[in-house]
Amino acid sequence: MAIKRINADLQVAGKILVEFSQTHHLDDAGDFQEALEILDQAIYDLDTLQGKVVEHLTDQIDGLISIFQTQQPFADIRVVLNGLEQSVGADADYVVLDSTHIQFYRNLKQNETLKVEYNLA
Repeated sequence: MAIKRINADLQVAGKILVEFSQTHHLDDAGDFQEALEILDQAIYDLDTLQGKVVEHLTDQIDGLISIFQTQQPFADIRVVLNGLEQSVGADADYVVLDSTHIQFYRNLKQNETLKVEYNLA
């Protein structure tokens, strides 16, 4: 049942995006944003059905810390900082401290965004 709803949402978003790409009217910008939000939600729903958790950790950023915590333990994690996927490792962007904590090699700035996607441990 959930897959049918997600597919319907994707079709609606697709129609809006096709129409927008053909017209490029400025008054369609709200529709375009709505389509992007529908797509984001559909992707989130699909990931959730597959056991993937998506968390936005931006609210933890205060400009003074480099360690961030997920709400649940993860088995593997994908980290996206400012829209760019980060690399894990000693000579990379961040390290995994334990099943709920990651640490960057610098304090993140307040204007940055942080999203993680993971499978539950």
